[in-house]
Amino acid sequence: IAEDKTFAPTPIATISDIIPLNLGKGLYAMVPSVLYGTPTATYPQVDTAVFNSFKKKLKENWVNRPLKYSKETQFANIVLTWSILKYGFPYWEDTKTNPDQLFAFLFNRTIADKNDLDFLETLRLMSAQLNDGHMGIFYDGPDKVQQKSIALVSEIIENKIYVKQILDSSLKQIPIGSTIDSVDGESSFKVYQAKYRLISGSPQWRSYKSLLGLFDSSKDPVNLVVKHNGSRMALKLARNGLDQEYRPIALPGFIPKDGLLADNIYYYNLTGDSIVKKITASLQELENAKSIIFDMRGYPNDNIKEVLSHLLKCNEHSRWMHTPILEPNGKTSSFKSAGWDIGAKAPYFKGKIIFLSDACAQSWSESILGSVKGLKLGSIIGRTTSGTNGEVQTISLLDNFAVYFTGMIATNADGSKSHLKGIIPDIIVTSTPKGIKEGRDEVLEKALEMSRK
Repeated sequence: IAEDKTFAPTPIATISDIIPLNLGKGLYAMVPSVLYGTPTATYPQVDTAVFNSFKKKLKENWVNRPLKYSKETQFANIVLTWSILKYGFPYWEDTKTNPDQLFAFLFNRTIADKNDLDFLETLRLMSAQLNDGHMGIFYDGPDKVQQKSIALVSEIIENKIYVKQILDSSLKQIPIGSTIDSVDGESSFKVYQAKYRLISGSPQWRSYKSLLGLFDSSKDPVNLVVKHNGSRMALKLARNGLDQEYRPIALPGFIPKDGLLADNIYYYNLTGDSIVKKITASLQELENAKSIIFDMRGYPNDNIKEVLSHLLKCNEHSRWMHTPILEPNGKTSSFKSAGWDIGAKAPYFKGKIIFLSDACAQSWSESILGSVKGLKLGSIIGRTTSGTNGEVQTISLLDNFAVYFTGMIATNADGSKSHLKGIIPDIIVTSTPKGIKEGRDEVLEKALEMSRK
Protein backbone atom coordinates (compact mmCIF):
# COMPACT_ATOMS: atom_id res chain seq x y z
CA ILE A 1 0.00 0.00 0.00
CA ALA A 2 1.39 3.38 -0.98
CA GLU A 3 2.06 5.84 1.83
CA ASP A 4 0.41 9.26 1.54
CA LYS A 5 3.06 11.88 2.33
CA THR A 6 0.29 14.28 3.38
CA PHE A 7 0.04 12.39 6.65
CA ALA A 8 3.75 11.70 7.19
CA PRO A 9 4.88 12.46 10.79
CA THR A 10 6.73 15.70 11.45
CA PRO A 11 9.25 16.48 14.22
CA ILE A 12 7.68 16.94 17.65
CA ALA A 13 7.55 20.57 18.77
CA THR A 14 9.75 21.63 21.68
CA ILE A 15 9.36 24.21 24.44
CA SER A 16 11.60 26.58 22.45
CA ASP A 17 9.23 26.71 19.45
CA ILE A 18 7.48 30.09 19.48
CA ILE A 19 4.75 31.14 17.06
CA PRO A 20 4.11 34.86 16.44
CA LEU A 21 0.46 35.82 16.03
CA ASN A 22 -0.80 39.06 14.50
CA LEU A 23 -3.82 40.08 16.57
CA GLY A 24 -4.52 43.16 14.45
CA LYS A 25 -4.15 46.92 14.96
CA GLY A 26 -0.46 46.62 15.75
CA LEU A 27 -0.90 43.97 18.44
CA TYR A 28 1.18 40.80 18.36
CA ALA A 29 1.45 37.76 20.62
CA MET A 30 4.29 35.28 20.98
CA VAL A 31 2.73 31.90 21.76
CA PRO A 32 4.74 28.79 22.72
CA SER A 33 3.93 25.59 20.82
CA VAL A 34 4.49 23.48 23.92
CA LEU A 35 3.71 24.15 27.60
CA TYR A 36 5.21 22.64 30.72
CA GLY A 37 2.74 20.54 32.63
CA THR A 38 1.60 17.22 34.02
CA PRO A 39 -0.54 14.58 32.27
CA THR A 40 -3.65 16.38 33.58
CA ALA A 41 -2.81 20.10 33.64
CA THR A 42 -0.41 22.77 32.41
CA TYR A 43 1.59 25.24 34.49
CA PRO A 44 1.03 27.57 36.24
CA GLN A 45 -1.52 25.58 38.21
CA VAL A 46 -4.81 27.32 38.97
CA ASP A 47 -6.36 27.44 42.42
CA THR A 48 -9.16 24.87 42.03
CA ALA A 49 -11.49 26.51 44.55
CA VAL A 50 -11.16 29.92 42.90
CA PHE A 51 -11.66 28.45 39.42
CA ASN A 52 -14.77 26.48 40.45
CA SER A 53 -16.20 29.58 42.13
CA PHE A 54 -15.64 31.52 38.92
CA LYS A 55 -17.44 28.87 36.83
CA LYS A 56 -20.34 28.85 39.30
CA LYS A 57 -20.76 32.62 39.05
CA LEU A 58 -20.74 32.41 35.26
CA LYS A 59 -23.47 29.79 35.33
CA GLU A 60 -25.60 31.75 37.80
CA ASN A 61 -25.23 34.89 35.72
CA TRP A 62 -26.33 32.96 32.63
CA VAL A 63 -29.34 31.30 34.27
CA ASN A 64 -30.56 34.61 35.72
CA ARG A 65 -30.02 36.68 32.57
CA PRO A 66 -32.99 38.66 31.15
CA LEU A 67 -34.73 36.95 28.21
CA LYS A 68 -34.22 40.07 26.11
CA TYR A 69 -30.63 38.91 25.58
CA SER A 70 -31.63 35.94 23.36
CA LYS A 71 -30.15 37.67 20.28
CA GLU A 72 -26.84 38.04 22.10
CA THR A 73 -27.04 34.33 22.85
CA GLN A 74 -27.45 33.50 19.18
CA PHE A 75 -24.44 35.65 18.31
CA ALA A 76 -22.42 33.92 21.04
CA ASN A 77 -23.43 30.59 19.54
CA ILE A 78 -22.27 31.49 16.03
CA VAL A 79 -18.93 32.76 17.38
CA LEU A 80 -18.41 29.51 19.30
CA THR A 81 -19.45 27.38 16.32
CA TRP A 82 -17.37 29.28 13.79
CA SER A 83 -14.28 29.41 16.02
CA ILE A 84 -14.25 25.65 16.48
CA LEU A 85 -15.11 24.76 12.89
CA LYS A 86 -12.52 27.18 11.48
CA TYR A 87 -9.70 25.26 13.16
CA GLY A 88 -11.18 21.88 14.00
CA PHE A 89 -13.06 20.92 10.83
CA PRO A 90 -10.60 19.07 8.57
CA TYR A 91 -12.54 19.06 5.29
CA TRP A 92 -12.75 22.73 4.28
CA GLU A 93 -11.39 21.90 0.84
CA ASP A 94 -14.52 19.81 0.19
CA THR A 95 -17.01 22.53 1.12
CA LYS A 96 -18.92 25.14 -0.84
CA THR A 97 -17.50 27.96 1.28
CA ASN A 98 -14.56 29.11 3.42
CA PRO A 99 -14.38 30.27 7.06
CA ASP A 100 -14.77 33.98 6.28
CA GLN A 101 -17.72 33.45 3.94
CA LEU A 102 -19.34 31.12 6.44
CA PHE A 103 -19.09 33.69 9.24
CA ALA A 104 -20.63 36.37 7.00
CA PHE A 105 -23.49 33.99 6.18
CA LEU A 106 -24.10 33.16 9.85
CA PHE A 107 -23.92 36.80 10.94
CA ASN A 108 -26.32 38.08 8.27
CA ARG A 109 -28.83 35.28 8.83
CA THR A 110 -28.70 35.56 12.62
CA ILE A 111 -29.45 39.29 12.54
CA ALA A 112 -32.76 38.50 10.80
CA ASP A 113 -33.69 35.46 12.93
CA LYS A 114 -36.73 36.24 15.08
CA ASN A 115 -36.63 33.21 17.38
CA ASP A 116 -34.74 30.02 18.17
CA LEU A 117 -36.55 28.03 15.46
CA ASP A 118 -35.35 30.55 12.87
CA PHE A 119 -31.85 30.21 14.31
CA LEU A 120 -32.16 26.42 14.09
CA GLU A 121 -32.79 26.75 10.36
CA THR A 122 -29.78 29.08 10.04
CA LEU A 123 -27.51 26.45 11.61
CA ARG A 124 -28.97 23.76 9.35
CA LEU A 125 -28.38 25.87 6.25
CA MET A 126 -24.84 26.43 7.50
CA SER A 127 -24.31 22.68 7.84
CA ALA A 128 -25.53 22.09 4.28
CA GLN A 129 -22.61 24.20 2.99
CA LEU A 130 -20.01 22.02 4.72
CA ASN A 131 -20.82 18.71 3.01
CA ASP A 132 -20.33 16.62 6.15
CA GLY A 133 -22.76 13.74 6.62
CA HIS A 134 -21.94 13.60 10.33
CA MET A 135 -22.90 17.23 10.74
CA GLY A 136 -26.21 17.65 12.51
CA ILE A 137 -27.87 20.35 14.56
CA PHE A 138 -29.43 19.40 17.89
CA TYR A 139 -32.04 21.57 19.58
CA ASP A 140 -34.03 20.75 22.69
CA GLY A 141 -35.52 24.10 23.66
CA PRO A 142 -39.05 24.68 25.00
CA ASP A 143 -40.38 25.44 21.50
CA LYS A 144 -38.91 22.30 19.92
CA VAL A 145 -41.30 20.81 17.37
CA GLN A 146 -41.84 17.07 17.73
CA GLN A 147 -42.34 15.54 14.31
CA LYS A 148 -44.12 12.32 13.43
CA SER A 149 -44.13 10.20 10.32
CA ILE A 150 -45.47 7.10 8.58
CA ALA A 151 -43.64 3.79 8.10
CA LEU A 152 -43.18 3.90 4.35
CA VAL A 153 -39.93 3.48 2.39
CA SER A 154 -39.68 5.57 -0.76
CA GLU A 155 -37.24 5.73 -3.68
CA ILE A 156 -36.50 8.53 -6.14
CA ILE A 157 -35.91 7.81 -9.83
CA GLU A 158 -35.67 10.69 -12.32
CA ASN A 159 -37.40 13.10 -9.93
CA LYS A 160 -40.33 10.72 -9.38
CA ILE A 161 -40.83 9.29 -5.90
CA TYR A 162 -41.95 5.66 -5.71
CA VAL A 163 -43.41 3.60 -2.88
CA LYS A 164 -40.80 0.90 -2.31
CA GLN A 165 -41.76 -0.84 0.92
CA ILE A 166 -44.60 -0.70 3.45
CA LEU A 167 -43.47 -1.22 7.05
CA ASP A 168 -46.89 -0.87 8.71
CA SER A 169 -49.92 -3.04 7.88
CA SER A 170 -52.20 -0.01 8.30
CA LEU A 171 -50.70 1.36 5.07
CA LYS A 172 -51.29 -1.77 2.98
CA GLN A 173 -53.82 0.05 0.78
CA ILE A 174 -50.90 1.90 -0.82
CA PRO A 175 -49.70 -0.11 -3.85
CA ILE A 176 -46.00 -0.97 -4.04
CA GLY A 177 -44.50 0.74 -7.07
CA SER A 178 -47.02 3.58 -7.11
CA THR A 179 -45.69 7.13 -7.35
CA ILE A 180 -46.29 9.71 -4.65
CA ASP A 181 -47.79 12.75 -6.35
CA SER A 182 -48.13 15.06 -3.35
CA VAL A 183 -47.61 15.25 0.42
CA ASP A 184 -49.98 17.56 2.34
CA GLY A 185 -50.93 19.38 -0.85
CA GLU A 186 -47.34 20.01 -1.94
CA SER A 187 -45.58 18.30 -4.82
CA SER A 188 -43.64 15.35 -3.35
CA PHE A 189 -40.52 16.43 -5.26
CA LYS A 190 -40.77 19.95 -3.80
CA VAL A 191 -41.07 18.45 -0.30
CA TYR A 192 -37.99 16.35 -1.08
CA GLN A 193 -36.08 19.46 -2.21
CA ALA A 194 -37.11 21.40 0.92
CA LYS A 195 -35.67 18.60 3.11
CA TYR A 196 -32.56 18.30 0.94
CA ARG A 197 -31.53 21.96 1.34
CA LEU A 198 -31.20 21.58 5.13
CA ILE A 199 -29.06 18.43 5.12
CA SER A 200 -25.26 18.25 5.16
CA GLY A 201 -23.27 15.65 3.29
CA SER A 202 -22.75 14.15 -0.16
CA PRO A 203 -25.56 14.22 -2.74
CA GLN A 204 -26.25 10.52 -2.15
CA TRP A 205 -26.47 10.96 1.66
CA ARG A 206 -28.67 14.06 1.34
CA SER A 207 -31.00 12.17 -0.99
CA TYR A 208 -31.21 9.21 1.40
CA LYS A 209 -31.99 11.51 4.36
CA SER A 210 -34.52 13.55 2.37
CA LEU A 211 -36.46 10.41 1.49
CA LEU A 212 -36.23 9.20 5.08
CA GLY A 213 -37.79 12.46 6.28
CA LEU A 214 -40.22 12.93 3.39
CA PHE A 215 -43.33 12.40 5.51
CA ASP A 216 -42.08 14.05 8.72
CA SER A 217 -44.29 16.81 10.11
CA SER A 218 -45.92 18.03 13.32
CA LYS A 219 -49.28 17.97 11.53
CA ASP A 220 -51.59 14.98 11.69
CA PRO A 221 -52.93 13.32 9.58
CA VAL A 222 -50.82 13.30 6.42
CA ASN A 223 -52.62 13.77 3.11
CA LEU A 224 -51.09 11.79 0.25
CA VAL A 225 -52.00 11.58 -3.40
CA VAL A 226 -50.54 8.51 -5.09
CA LYS A 227 -50.71 7.43 -8.71
CA HIS A 228 -50.96 3.77 -9.72
CA ASN A 229 -51.62 2.30 -13.17
CA GLY A 230 -52.88 5.64 -14.45
CA SER A 231 -55.33 6.34 -11.63
CA ARG A 232 -54.89 8.69 -8.66
CA MET A 233 -55.81 7.96 -5.04
CA ALA A 234 -56.21 10.53 -2.26
CA LEU A 235 -55.33 9.11 1.15
CA LYS A 236 -55.60 10.55 4.65
CA LEU A 237 -53.26 8.63 6.98
CA ALA A 238 -52.37 8.95 10.64
CA ARG A 239 -48.79 9.90 11.38
CA ASN A 240 -48.53 7.24 14.05
CA GLY A 241 -44.76 6.93 14.32
CA LEU A 242 -41.91 9.20 15.37
CA ASP A 243 -39.52 10.59 12.78
CA GLN A 244 -36.36 8.53 12.28
CA GLU A 245 -32.77 9.72 12.06
CA TYR A 246 -31.61 6.50 10.42
CA ARG A 247 -33.01 3.38 8.82
CA PRO A 248 -31.00 0.64 7.07
CA ILE A 249 -31.77 -0.46 3.54
CA ALA A 250 -31.17 -4.09 4.59
CA LEU A 251 -34.40 -4.40 6.59
CA PRO A 252 -35.45 -7.69 8.25
CA GLY A 253 -38.34 -9.18 6.31
CA PHE A 254 -37.01 -7.83 3.01
CA ILE A 255 -33.68 -9.68 2.92
CA PRO A 256 -32.76 -13.39 3.09
CA LYS A 257 -31.99 -15.18 6.34
CA ASP A 258 -28.31 -15.45 7.21
CA GLY A 259 -26.64 -18.60 5.94
CA LEU A 260 -26.92 -20.74 2.82
CA LEU A 261 -28.72 -18.80 0.07
CA ALA A 262 -28.20 -20.95 -3.02
CA ASP A 263 -25.96 -23.81 -4.15
CA ASN A 264 -22.80 -23.24 -2.02
CA ILE A 265 -23.52 -19.47 -1.99
CA TYR A 266 -23.93 -17.84 1.42
CA TYR A 267 -25.50 -14.54 2.51
CA TYR A 268 -24.90 -12.59 5.73
CA ASN A 269 -26.38 -9.26 6.76
CA LEU A 270 -23.41 -7.62 8.49
CA THR A 271 -25.71 -5.02 10.08
CA GLY A 272 -27.75 -7.66 11.91
CA ASP A 273 -27.53 -8.78 15.52
CA SER A 274 -24.96 -11.40 16.64
CA ILE A 275 -23.70 -11.72 13.07
CA VAL A 276 -20.07 -12.49 14.02
CA LYS A 277 -21.30 -15.39 16.16
CA LYS A 278 -23.31 -16.75 13.21
CA ILE A 279 -20.35 -16.50 10.84
CA THR A 280 -17.96 -18.03 13.37
CA ALA A 281 -20.29 -21.02 13.75
CA SER A 282 -20.11 -21.61 9.98
CA LEU A 283 -16.37 -21.15 9.36
CA GLN A 284 -15.91 -24.70 8.10
CA GLU A 285 -18.59 -24.29 5.42
CA LEU A 286 -17.49 -20.78 4.47
CA GLU A 287 -13.86 -21.80 3.90
CA ASN A 288 -14.81 -23.60 0.67
CA ALA A 289 -17.97 -21.67 -0.25
CA LYS A 290 -18.29 -20.79 -3.92
CA SER A 291 -19.27 -17.26 -2.94
CA ILE A 292 -20.16 -15.25 0.18
CA ILE A 293 -22.36 -12.16 -0.03
CA PHE A 294 -21.94 -9.70 2.83
CA ASP A 295 -24.69 -7.08 3.10
CA MET A 296 -23.39 -3.70 4.31
CA ARG A 297 -26.52 -1.67 3.52
CA GLY A 298 -26.89 -0.35 7.05
CA TYR A 299 -24.87 0.25 10.23
CA PRO A 300 -23.19 -2.65 12.08
CA ASN A 301 -24.21 -3.66 15.59
CA ASP A 302 -21.32 -6.08 16.00
CA ASN A 303 -17.52 -5.99 15.76
CA ILE A 304 -17.57 -7.13 12.15
CA LYS A 305 -13.99 -6.19 11.37
CA GLU A 306 -13.24 -9.71 12.69
CA VAL A 307 -14.78 -11.00 9.45
CA LEU A 308 -12.04 -9.25 7.45
CA SER A 309 -9.42 -11.46 9.14
CA HIS A 310 -10.69 -14.39 7.07
CA LEU A 311 -10.33 -12.41 3.84
CA LEU A 312 -6.65 -11.56 4.41
CA LYS A 313 -3.72 -13.72 3.39
CA CYS A 314 -1.35 -11.74 5.60
CA ASN A 315 -1.53 -9.15 8.38
CA GLU A 316 -2.29 -5.57 7.35
CA HIS A 317 -0.98 -2.32 8.84
CA SER A 318 -2.53 0.40 6.70
CA ARG A 319 -2.89 3.88 8.20
CA TRP A 320 -6.16 5.50 7.15
CA MET A 321 -7.41 7.43 10.22
CA HIS A 322 -5.68 10.80 10.56
CA THR A 323 -6.29 13.11 13.53
CA PRO A 324 -5.04 16.67 12.88
CA ILE A 325 -2.55 18.18 15.36
CA LEU A 326 -3.07 21.92 15.50
CA GLU A 327 -0.57 24.67 16.26
CA PRO A 328 -1.64 27.67 18.40
CA ASN A 329 -2.27 29.64 15.19
CA GLY A 330 -4.82 27.07 14.11
CA LYS A 331 -2.73 25.57 11.33
CA THR A 332 -2.37 21.80 11.06
CA SER A 333 1.22 20.94 11.91
CA SER A 334 0.92 17.18 11.64
CA PHE A 335 -1.40 14.19 11.90
CA LYS A 336 -1.65 11.33 14.33
CA SER A 337 -2.32 8.38 12.04
CA ALA A 338 -3.76 5.01 12.96
CA GLY A 339 -5.32 1.89 11.50
CA TRP A 340 -6.83 -1.38 12.61
CA ASP A 341 -3.77 -3.64 12.21
CA ILE A 342 -5.95 -6.61 11.31
CA GLY A 343 -4.30 -10.00 11.58
CA ALA A 344 -5.03 -12.76 9.09
CA LYS A 345 -6.90 -15.71 10.58
CA ALA A 346 -7.67 -19.23 9.44
CA PRO A 347 -9.67 -20.35 7.68
CA TYR A 348 -9.16 -18.15 4.65
CA PHE A 349 -12.38 -17.77 2.65
CA LYS A 350 -11.35 -18.99 -0.82
CA GLY A 351 -14.51 -18.22 -2.76
CA LYS A 352 -15.80 -15.11 -4.49
CA ILE A 353 -16.42 -12.37 -1.90
CA ILE A 354 -19.09 -9.74 -2.57
CA PHE A 355 -20.16 -6.80 -0.41
CA LEU A 356 -23.45 -4.92 -0.95
CA SER A 357 -23.45 -1.16 -0.42
CA ASP A 358 -25.80 1.82 -0.37
CA ALA A 359 -25.81 5.51 0.57
CA CYS A 360 -26.97 4.58 4.09
CA ALA A 361 -23.59 2.88 4.64
CA GLN A 362 -21.79 5.55 6.67
CA SER A 363 -18.91 5.89 9.11
CA TRP A 364 -18.26 2.46 10.71
CA SER A 365 -19.79 0.81 7.62
CA GLU A 366 -17.42 2.79 5.41
CA SER A 367 -14.46 1.77 7.57
CA ILE A 368 -15.27 -1.82 6.58
CA LEU A 369 -15.95 -1.07 2.92
CA GLY A 370 -12.90 1.23 2.73
CA SER A 371 -10.78 -1.70 3.89
CA VAL A 372 -12.43 -3.99 1.35
CA LYS A 373 -11.79 -1.45 -1.42
CA GLY A 374 -8.27 -0.49 -0.39
CA LEU A 375 -7.01 -3.98 0.44
CA LYS A 376 -8.86 -5.62 -2.47
CA LEU A 377 -10.68 -8.10 -0.26
CA GLY A 378 -13.69 -8.52 -2.52
CA SER A 379 -16.05 -6.87 -4.98
CA ILE A 380 -18.57 -4.18 -4.00
CA ILE A 381 -21.99 -4.12 -5.68
CA GLY A 382 -24.77 -1.59 -5.21
CA ARG A 383 -24.68 2.17 -4.70
CA THR A 384 -22.03 4.64 -3.61
CA THR A 385 -21.72 4.97 0.16
CA SER A 386 -22.38 8.11 2.20
CA GLY A 387 -18.85 9.53 1.98
CA THR A 388 -18.63 10.33 5.70
CA ASN A 389 -16.17 8.72 8.09
CA GLY A 390 -14.08 9.78 11.09
CA GLU A 391 -14.76 10.56 14.73
CA VAL A 392 -17.73 12.80 15.51
CA GLN A 393 -17.05 15.93 17.57
CA THR A 394 -19.63 17.94 19.53
CA ILE A 395 -19.92 21.71 19.96
CA SER A 396 -22.14 22.30 22.99
CA LEU A 397 -23.87 25.65 22.64
CA LEU A 398 -26.06 27.89 24.76
CA ASP A 399 -29.84 27.52 25.04
CA ASN A 400 -30.01 23.78 24.28
CA PHE A 401 -28.23 23.85 20.91
CA ALA A 402 -25.41 21.59 19.77
CA VAL A 403 -23.52 21.06 16.52
CA TYR A 404 -21.96 17.74 15.50
CA PHE A 405 -19.20 17.43 12.89
CA THR A 406 -16.44 15.14 11.67
CA GLY A 407 -13.13 15.96 13.34
CA MET A 408 -10.84 13.37 11.79
CA ILE A 409 -9.75 12.62 8.22
CA ALA A 410 -10.49 9.08 7.07
CA THR A 411 -9.46 7.55 3.76
CA ASN A 412 -9.79 4.13 2.21
CA ALA A 413 -7.15 1.65 3.36
CA ASP A 414 -5.05 2.37 0.26
CA GLY A 415 -5.03 6.11 1.02
CA SER A 416 -7.57 7.01 -1.67
CA LYS A 417 -10.20 9.63 -0.90
CA SER A 418 -13.60 8.64 0.46
CA HIS A 419 -14.94 11.83 2.08
CA LEU A 420 -17.87 13.26 0.11
CA LYS A 421 -16.93 11.06 -2.84
CA GLY A 422 -18.00 7.91 -1.02
CA ILE A 423 -16.85 4.37 -1.76
CA ILE A 424 -17.82 3.71 -5.35
CA PRO A 425 -18.94 0.11 -6.03
CA ASP A 426 -17.19 -2.04 -8.60
CA ILE A 427 -20.63 -2.67 -10.09
CA ILE A 428 -23.22 0.10 -9.65
CA VAL A 429 -26.83 -1.06 -9.41
CA THR A 430 -29.77 1.29 -9.03
CA SER A 431 -33.46 0.59 -8.61
CA THR A 432 -35.83 0.56 -11.56
CA PRO A 433 -39.58 1.32 -11.51
CA LYS A 434 -40.25 -2.23 -12.71
CA GLY A 435 -38.03 -3.76 -10.01
CA ILE A 436 -39.70 -1.68 -7.28
CA LYS A 437 -43.19 -2.64 -8.46
CA GLU A 438 -42.23 -6.33 -8.44
CA GLY A 439 -40.69 -6.05 -4.96
CA ARG A 440 -37.28 -7.19 -6.15
CA ASP A 441 -33.92 -6.54 -4.50
CA GLU A 442 -32.01 -5.67 -7.66
CA VAL A 443 -28.70 -5.25 -5.85
CA LEU A 444 -28.88 -8.73 -4.32
CA GLU A 445 -30.00 -10.15 -7.67
CA LYS A 446 -26.86 -8.77 -9.32
CA ALA A 447 -24.71 -10.18 -6.52
CA LEU A 448 -26.25 -13.62 -7.02
CA GLU A 449 -25.67 -13.38 -10.76
CA MET A 450 -22.00 -12.59 -10.18
CA SER A 451 -21.70 -15.32 -7.54
CA ARG A 452 -22.85 -17.99 -9.98
CA LYS A 453 -20.29 -17.09 -12.67
